[in-house]
Amino acid sequence: IDRTGAPLSVDSLPGRKVMAGAPVADSVIGYRRPGSPHARWSRVRASPIKNDAGEVVLVLSFVQDMTAQFRREEVQELLYTVYEALGSSLDKTENLHELARALVPRMGSWCAVHMLEVGKLIPMAMVHPDNEDARTLVHMSDPGPISLEEDQIQARVARTEKPEIIDKI
Repeated sequence: IDRTGAPLSVDSLPGRKVMAGAPVADSVIGYRRPGSPHARWSRVRASPIKNDAGEVVLVLSFVQDMTAQFRREEVQELLYTVYEALGSSLDKTENLHELARALVPRMGSWCAVHMLEVGKLIPMAMVHPDNEDARTLVHMSDPGPISLEEDQIQARVARTEKPEIIDKI
């Protein structure tokens, strides 16, 4: 895949470009192993090895793992986006809505923000796609305060301080 997540054609790979006549080819390539949610990223640079007649007989490819660097960049971009969202207004409710909007779809497909006030979680913002699954989840969600004693996901996360992931609605 490329940096946008679009599939790469075989002909766009650096080695193929060099075999087709490019003097040198350099690309960032991502790949995702089956079952893995995260892509791994590599910078691939290909150079031709030519015979005495000037024909390409080999392609020398150098591969550099860029995954850690790209993940650090993603975290920095997310932190900047969150900083911008939280500082976009003097209104707390508006800021929390902007925060939720900044996290969807980057961190998940749905986001609800609650604030803890005297043993209760008060809903402050909710962002979700406009589809049937999200509408079902919103309909199932109680719009009012949630006691920390309840067995709802928000209360469990607040009590345990451990995230929970809902893979399927």
